[in-house]
Amino acid sequence: MILIYAYIMPYMQVVNMYSIGIEVIKGISGTLGIVLTVPLVSLISAKVYGK
Repeated sequence: MILIYAYIMPYMQVVNMYSIGIEVIKGISGTLGIVLTVPLVSLISAKVYGK
């Protein structure tokens, strides 16, 4: 992103770049992974250590 900013590319060119779409999808999937993993691990831990 910094490299794109440094080259002062037009907005439409930046929006249409494949790398931007890939980065957005990576960010969304990473966020979902973290958000869904934490409750799952705590549920498993409560079941295992609750006995």
